[in-house]
Amino acid sequence: PEPIGGAHRDPETAAKRIAKSFTTHLSHLVDLSTETLLCRRDEKYRKMGVVLNPAVQKV
Repeated sequence: PEPIGGAHRDPETAAKRIAKSFTTHLSHLVDLSTETLLCRRDEKYRKMGVVLNPAVQKV
C-alpha cells in the first residue's frame, strides 16, 4: 500500500515498499528455469482467450 497521503507525500517510504515487494516476488521466480517461466507465461495468455479487433476484421 501507499504511504498515508500518497506516494508523492513520502516518496522514500514508497520506494522502500516497492523495493521490498520486488524482492519478495522475484525471489519466488529466480530459481525457476527459463522453460518453466515461458510455459507459465504462455498458459497465462492462452487463458485470456482471443481478442478480436473490429477495425482489423475483414468486411
